[in-house]
Amino acid sequence: MPEDLRKRRSTYITPFITLLALFSLYNNICLSDDITSETPLYHFANGRLFSVDTHSLSIKQLLRFHSTAPDVDQSPDLLFWGRISYDRFGSLDPSTGKQVSDVALPTQSYYQVITPSGKAYITHNVLTNRGFFLSVVDTVENKFLKQINGIMGLHTSFTHDEDSIYLAALGVRRPDYLYLYKIETSTDRIKEIYKVEKTDYRWEIAVYKEQLYISYICGKNRSAPPMIEVMDLKTKKINARIGSERLGKIEKILDTVTFLQGMGLFPCILDDGQYAIAFLDPQNIKIEDFLTVTGTIDRIIGIKGGILVYSGKSPDQGGKETILHFYNLKERKEVKAINMNQFYKNQ
Repeated sequence: MPEDLRKRRSTYITPFITLLALFSLYNNICLSDDITSETPLYHFANGRLFSVDTHSLSIKQLLRFHSTAPDVDQSPDLLFWGRISYDRFGSLDPSTGKQVSDVALPTQSYYQVITPSGKAYITHNVLTNRGFFLSVVDTVENKFLKQINGIMGLHTSFTHDEDSIYLAALGVRRPDYLYLYKIETSTDRIKEIYKVEKTDYRWEIAVYKEQLYISYICGKNRSAPPMIEVMDLKTKKINARIGSERLGKIEKILDTVTFLQGMGLFPCILDDGQYAIAFLDPQNIKIEDFLTVTGTIDRIIGIKGGILVYSGKSPDQGGKETILHFYNLKERKEVKAINMNQFYKNQ
């Protein structure tokens, strides 16, 4: 075959194969999702919890916590818990919008994880002579249980499996370490299971099928190669590293990996400055593709009915306005964007 014809054939065939792979990836995600699913989607911002309807492409405010509450979590009895005042940790009922209970804490709460048994683990940003600490609350009995001390860094990420809580922390000294702790929920014993001396980063972590995915997130004013490590939770050993050569055109990872319908999604910035969502295949530990997005992306909310929902900042108004995006995966296009500032004004 003549060289010029070979080049022209490659020029047309390669994009076609890429498009075919893209369609297969997105179509499989869409087909595996059921729009009648009972699993709801929620968005939390500025102390307010919203339900997200991917069928009507709309949101509805359900609850209001303290305006500075960074996040909430749901207990087994379907109540939502979070900061309701400076040092009070409380629950609200989404069916009535009313407060159900509150528990006094040693100091201001930040993030929380609630186990299937109803035990809540809550982070604080206070450094004591025994390091940072967690509070433990029984959400069934509505009472403070204990403090867990000895955390040698500031909390950056929280996750859990059936039996354990995993906490990532950033050391506050210079030089210092990134720390990973495991807390057994049956005994509340805490143990350091991993640390590295890389404080140009912070860790964001996620559990998927007995593996812990550790994303290296670089600070805003710092430049360091992106990386994801995969830890076997049985052996506590790193069994895979996804570095720059395997991350391809990813310049910076922005948040934790969110696992949805067998695929890992995480927000990132590409080498051309474009914001995107990367699709990670957890079986092959490889990046399958990228979905470029409008504006910026802060957080992936979820997928339902073939609609991907994520939040980000508008490129207008100096990036100060939060936008909730609805993206149709099968049609590969954005179908609606809600300006949260305007939504608040219209309430």
